[in-house]
Amino acid sequence: MSIIQKNSDKNHAIDKNSLIFKKSTLILTRKIGEGIILGPNAEIEITILSNINGQTRIQVEAPKNCPIWRDEIYKNHLTHYQKEKKLKE
Repeated sequence: MSIIQKNSDKNHAIDKNSLIFKKSTLILTRKIGEGIILGPNAEIEITILSNINGQTRIQVEAPKNCPIWRDEIYKNHLTHYQKEKKLKE
């Protein structure tokens, strides 16, 4: 079974059995109260709560086994991990 996934350049056929998926990009506009549902089983839900003075509050609901990171904290964590790994080599 193949899934067609739209890309900005062209469509890619992806073999669902191989579990090799390329990154997807979706750019859209959402109003307060609207959301986005993600994941192969629709298990992640993102909802827009408010937008005040250029700051958008969002709510992310995901399974407990799915970590949720702010990007700056995740990047800092990765950088720290990579430095530790180099020191051990």
